[in-house]
Amino acid sequence: MRLLNFDSENLALDWISFNLEGLINPRVIADRFSKHFTPHVLVDDVPCIGYHGLNKKYKVSIRQYSGSKGYWIGTQITFSGKNAAYFYKLIKTQRFEWDLLKFDGHRLSLGRIDLCFSRFNCFNHTTNLFDEFLVNSRSQIQNCTNTRHIRLQDFPDGKMLKVNRRNNSVHYRIYQKDQRVRFEIELKHRQTKLVQDYLFQNQFDVFEHQLVTQYFQYSKRILCLDYPYTDWVLDFQRRYRQVNSTNSSLLINYLENQINSQETEERIFHLVQVLSFIKKLGLTPSKKCKPQRIKKQNYYFLKFPLNQFVRFIGIQSLKDSQRKKLILYFKGLQKLDPIVKEFSSRAFRSYVCFPYVECENPLGNSWSIEILAAEELFYF
Repeated sequence: MRLLNFDSENLALDWISFNLEGLINPRVIADRFSKHFTPHVLVDDVPCIGYHGLNKKYKVSIRQYSGSKGYWIGTQITFSGKNAAYFYKLIKTQRFEWDLLKFDGHRLSLGRIDLCFSRFNCFNHTTNLFDEFLVNSRSQIQNCTNTRHIRLQDFPDGKMLKVNRRNNSVHYRIYQKDQRVRFEIELKHRQTKLVQDYLFQNQFDVFEHQLVTQYFQYSKRILCLDYPYTDWVLDFQRRYRQVNSTNSSLLINYLENQINSQETEERIFHLVQVLSFIKKLGLTPSKKCKPQRIKKQNYYFLKFPLNQFVRFIGIQSLKDSQRKKLILYFKGLQKLDPIVKEFSSRAFRSYVCFPYVECENPLGNSWSIEILAAEELFYF
């Protein structure tokens, strides 16, 4: 399964903000950003520390809260619109280092992130058709979800549908702007905590995949798909289902055949344990999980301490006999039958699940496991 990203799905990063808890010196932050941005600094919502001689193309808003108005104490760093897209480009190309936002005793967190899909209006678009789309989407949300805070508001450019309150962890907006329909999702609180570690560790592939998946899943759930405005959701659904169903059915058939061909199901039981363990690790095709390619097949390199796997399967105290049995089990992974893809009566492709397995205890006090796992197993 290929990882999804903002570019592949035509999503724009429209807002990104960070919180530095307890930091009450906004000048040091503003100075660090001044290489790329013109800082706008406010203290308790009052403009402060001007950078009038600086005229950078992109801007950053830095708000420091002292707690005097009941707000939290700390500094908020915000990029909106094209400024957000530019900042994200800087960190992806390593032209801005996270160390510039690290201060002893002050925790950095991702405060909010917005994604937006913008769609041109069709030639047969009318205001009445768009209003009908919003009304029916509102009805779908009321009938099919637990969401109760839904507002359909009138603005000079037309109606806007708002789903959830602004302080909720997920807030969604649909409206028209410049002959386009915009579908915006605003994520905060729990939702940003789920992905912020990927961002701060520069695992942008997983960071974007997680956000893109959530964006489309939420859009599918709340939008009425019987209108031309949602053709992009249907297209994503078709492509994503096609890729996943191919890999899933291949693996399910493989496991069923393995059970039928083995004298015991124990080996398959252990295989499922390993697959579950890999999923639990949350590893990604990055520095922690290096991709390898053999001809037309992708494999992923995994390395982990044996004790971590032991804890996962629920063994509290590992005896020598159990350790030997587990090591023999990992050794036996290569005895699994290969995965076979049949293309026609005269064409097929066959590849092993684990072409490389290594168990070692170099220091005499801790066993480690290294394996190459086929892509289908890695994502199962």
